[in-house]
Amino acid sequence: MYYSKKDAYGKFFRAIGELVPYSIVRRNLKNTWIFQNRENINPGFRWSPRDFPVHFCRKIMLPYLHEDQELSLRLWFGGESLVKVDGKAYGELNEYHREIDVTEFAGKRILVEVETVPKGLFGSSVESPTFSEAFLIIYDTQIKGFITKLRNVLEVFMYSEDGVLCERLYNVLNRVLSLVKIPRDSANYARGLLDDPAMAREVTSVWKAEDFELAETRSLPESFRRSFLEAGNFLDRELRVIKDSTKAFGEMTLAGHAHIDYAWLWPLSETRRKIRRTFANAVRLSKKYGEFVYSQSSAAMYADIMESDPELFREIKRLILEGRWEAVGGMWVESDTNLVNGESLVRQFLYGQRFFEKHFGKRSRTAWLPDVFGFTWILPQIMKKAGIDFFFTTKIYWSEKNKPQRDLFRWRGIDGSEVIYHSFNNPGNGYNGLLGPKEILTTMKNYKERALHDETIFSFGYGDGGGGPTDEMLDNYRVLRDIPGMPELKMRPFEKFFEDLPEGLELHVHDGELYLELHRGTYTSQGRMKMAHRNAERSLYLAEALGTMTGYDTGKMERLWRTLLHNEFHDILPGSSIREVYEDALGELFELKNEATKMIEGSLSELSDGDAAYLSLFNPSSSPRRVFFSLPRELGLSLETGEKIVAQKLQNGETLYYSDAEIAPMGSIVMKASRSDVIMETASAGQENTLENDLLLVKVDEEGMSIYDKEFSREVFNGKAALMIYKDIPTHWDGWDIEKDYHLTGERLAPSHISRMESGRIRQSLRVVFDLGMTRVIQDITLHVHSRRVDLFNTIDWHMRRTMLRADLPLNVLTRVARYDLSCGYIERPTTVNNYFQEAAFEVPAHRWVDLSEYGYGVSVLNNGKYGHGVRGSTVSLNLLRSPIFPDFFADEGRHEFVYSIYPHGGSDLLGTLREAENINRDLLAIEGRFKIERPFIEIDAPTIGVMALKLAEEGSGKVLRVAELLGARGRVRIRTAFKFAHAWLCNLLEERIEPLATDGENVALDYEPFGIYTVMFEG
Repeated sequence: MYYSKKDAYGKFFRAIGELVPYSIVRRNLKNTWIFQNRENINPGFRWSPRDFPVHFCRKIMLPYLHEDQELSLRLWFGGESLVKVDGKAYGELNEYHREIDVTEFAGKRILVEVETVPKGLFGSSVESPTFSEAFLIIYDTQIKGFITKLRNVLEVFMYSEDGVLCERLYNVLNRVLSLVKIPRDSANYARGLLDDPAMAREVTSVWKAEDFELAETRSLPESFRRSFLEAGNFLDRELRVIKDSTKAFGEMTLAGHAHIDYAWLWPLSETRRKIRRTFANAVRLSKKYGEFVYSQSSAAMYADIMESDPELFREIKRLILEGRWEAVGGMWVESDTNLVNGESLVRQFLYGQRFFEKHFGKRSRTAWLPDVFGFTWILPQIMKKAGIDFFFTTKIYWSEKNKPQRDLFRWRGIDGSEVIYHSFNNPGNGYNGLLGPKEILTTMKNYKERALHDETIFSFGYGDGGGGPTDEMLDNYRVLRDIPGMPELKMRPFEKFFEDLPEGLELHVHDGELYLELHRGTYTSQGRMKMAHRNAERSLYLAEALGTMTGYDTGKMERLWRTLLHNEFHDILPGSSIREVYEDALGELFELKNEATKMIEGSLSELSDGDAAYLSLFNPSSSPRRVFFSLPRELGLSLETGEKIVAQKLQNGETLYYSDAEIAPMGSIVMKASRSDVIMETASAGQENTLENDLLLVKVDEEGMSIYDKEFSREVFNGKAALMIYKDIPTHWDGWDIEKDYHLTGERLAPSHISRMESGRIRQSLRVVFDLGMTRVIQDITLHVHSRRVDLFNTIDWHMRRTMLRADLPLNVLTRVARYDLSCGYIERPTTVNNYFQEAAFEVPAHRWVDLSEYGYGVSVLNNGKYGHGVRGSTVSLNLLRSPIFPDFFADEGRHEFVYSIYPHGGSDLLGTLREAENINRDLLAIEGRFKIERPFIEIDAPTIGVMALKLAEEGSGKVLRVAELLGARGRVRIRTAFKFAHAWLCNLLEERIEPLATDGENVALDYEPFGIYTVMFEG
C-alpha cells in the first residue's frame, strides 16, 4: 500500500463524501408553522427561552414513495424536542437526532407537533433559541445504503490491526470507488457541495466563499445511478470472498441503550421529558428495524412513562413481551451504593423487581450500574438475594491510577455470595457507544478475557442526557455483519450474554469492594443532602417498625420509599448535580420526613394509653440503651422501682434526664411523671477549658483537643485533634473529585474563643468558636456521666469556595489496618502506602464509624451524617465540608449541623462501637402515657445481630423482620416477638419463602453466618 493508513483514510473519506449528495432525491422546505397559537412561523424565527417547554405544530401532506425510497423530516426548533405525529409521541430531536424517518406515513396528511426546551442534551442553556430548519427529504435507499457500507468498510480499514485484511480492503475500496460515476459539471457539483460532509466546511470557510445553496431536487441520470448499484454489487461480492477467509474478531452482544441521568445538569422535571423523548425514539426504531433490541434500566423511569404517556408505556410492554426491549437492572434507579445503607439497597431491588414483575411479567437477573462511583462490598449478597446473578459496570475503568486487571470474573461479597461481573473498555464513549467499527474494534481489542471467553458486550446510543440510538447506528449494524474483520455481532438482550456463559467457566474470584480511584469528593459534596438522606432513612425505619405494631398504609409507605430511592440516584445523593436538583431533592426529603413523623407520632399515640401521669421511652436500636434523653420541659420522673431520674438544665433551655437503668433493644420503659419533685443536679466545678468524668479527661486549647483515658492511663491522641482547612481544586470535576496532594495546603484553624457552656453532673460542655472571614464554625464539645464518648456538635455558617474542612485526629494507636462501617458489616482497609493501590485509596467511604485498634485498645470515630474518610498511618481525617463551584457554584453555602464523636475503648472488639454509633444516630423516643406493649417488639439473643427493618409484608397480612450479622460471627439465634404468629418463613429479599422455620408461635430459631442478611416472614 503506497499511502499511510491516515492518508489513505483521508483519500477515501473525500471520495465517499462527494457521493452523499446523490442519496438525496428531493428536499422541500416546510414553512408556515404554528408557534404557541401564533401562525405563519418560518425558519429563522427566534423565541424567548424564559418559559418552556414551547410548542410548534403543522399539518404536512407527505408524498407517495417509490420502492427504493424513504422519507425523513429534518427539523430544528432551538433545543431538545419531543416530536408527536397525529397526537402520539413518535421521536426526538437533539444535536445527534436531527432527522426523523416518517416513511410509514407516506401518502398521508399528518399532524406534526413539537415540544421544545431551550436546552442541550447536557443541560446547557440556549440563549437565543431559533427555529432554523424544517425540511422534508426523500432518500434513495440503495445509494444511501451503498454509502453506509463504504463508510463502514473504510472505518474497518482504518481501525483493524490485521495488516493483510487492511491491504485487501484498501484494494477493494480503490476498485469500488473507481466504478462509481457522478456528474462533474460545475453547476451540478456546486448544487451538491453543502451535502458533502468531507468538503462543505472546507470550501465555505475560505476568505470569500461562493454563495452555495441546498439543492431541492437532484436528478441523477440512470447510467450514473446504475454505476452506484453495480459498484455496490461488486463490493458485496468482494467482501464475501474476504470474509470467507477471515476469522471473526471474537463475538459481541449488542443492544441499544440510553443512559439517562435521573437528574444531573438538569432537574427531575426535565428528566421526565427526556425519558419520554428517548423512549419514543426507541419505539420508533423498533418498528423500522425488526432486529433492533433496546435495553433500559430503572423501574422509576418506567413508572414515570406509565404516568406521562400510557400509550407509549403499552408499546414498551409489547416490545418486552416480544423480547425486543430489555428491562434491565432490577433497581428503582441506578443508585449510589457507597452512601446508602443496606436497607436502602434492599428496597432499590425490592421495589424495582416488584415493578418489573407486576408490569412486565419478569424480573431482571442483571444489575446494570455503568456509571456508579464505586461499589460497596455488601452489594453482591443483596443482589443475589434479590434474584440478581449478574452485574455490569464500566465505571471502574475511570480509575485514575490502577486500571482493572480483568473484565469477567466472579465478584464475592462480604458474606461469600457471588455474582458474575462483566465490564468493557470503550475509551471512545464508554457505555454511550457509537455503533461503528472504531469503537467496536477498540472495545474488543481491550477485552482482557478473550483467551478465556471470546465474547463481550457493547451498549450503543447517545446518553447521560438520554437520546439513545440513531437510525445511522442501526444502518451500520446491518452492513457491519457482512464486513470481514469485525466481531460476530449479535443484537440481543444483555442478559442473554450472561446466561450463555459456559458452565464450568473457570473465572477469577474478586473478594472485596470495587473501589473507584476517582470521584472521592462525592462522599462529602452537598452535605445537607447527605444529612437529609440519612435522616430520611432513619425516619422510614422508625415509621415501619412502630407501624408494624399498629398498622400502616403500605401503599403510602412504598410511595415514601420511592421518593427516597430516586433521590439516591448516583448524581443526586453524591452531590454532583446542579442547584435546582438539590432544591427539589431537599424539598422532597423534607416532606418525606414530615409524613414519616406523622406516622411515627400516630403509632406512638396508639401504643400509649395517654395517661399524663406517666412518660414512656422507646428504644428503637438493636442494642440496650441507658435512660438518657432531653425534653423541652421539666418533669419529676421516677422508675417503677422508685428510683428518681436526675435532671440537668441545658444551655438551650431543654432539660436532660439520666439514669443507669437500661432499656432493652426495641423495648420500652415506663416512668411516673409529675410537675413537681424534679431532681435537678447542681453544677459541678471544672476548669475553664477542661471536661472530666470518671473515665476521660478532655482539654481544649488554641492548638486543638486532647483526651486522656483515665481508665487505661494513656493519651487518646498522638498530639492534638484539630480542625483543618485545605485548598480544594480538583484536576477535572469540582463536585466530584479531591486531589491526592490536597494535604500539602493544610492550615490548622485556631479558635477565636473557648468558653465553658455546661458544668452539670450529667453533662459538661465547652464551646469552641472558629472565625474564618465570613465563615464561623461553632463546636460544642460534650462529655456525659460514665461515658467513654466525647461528642463534638458542629454548627457551621459556611461561606468558602474551593475549600475543604476536615477534622484531623492523630490517634495514639499502632495498626496497619482500619475498620470501616458498611452499615451491614465492615471492611478492613490498609492504612499504609506500600503500593499504588493503597496510595490511590487516600479517601474512602464509611457510614457511621471507623475504628483503629491495637491489641487491648482502640479508638473509634463516629458520625451522624458524614461519609468521607482519609486514614494514613494512625491519623483519621474526617471530611466535614467541601465547597466546589461546579456544577453548583454555591454548593453547601450556609448553615450545617452535625456531630462526630471520639470513642476510645478497651480491647479491639467492635460491639461497643456499634452501640455508640447507633446511639448518636437513633434517639430514644419519649411519649406521654404508659406503653401498652410491655415486651420488646423483637428480642434477639445474639449481640452482633442488628435489625435492618421491621415492617409489614408487601403482600398479605404478614410481618417482616430483616436482620444482619454485623461483626463476622456465626451461630444460632433465638428471635422472640411481642406479637403472636402461627408460621415463620426464611425469605429472600423479595419476601418470597425459602424454607419454614420451627416456631412455638412466639419464638423462632435461625442459624446465621458471618455478615449474612436474613429476612423472616411471620404469618397467621
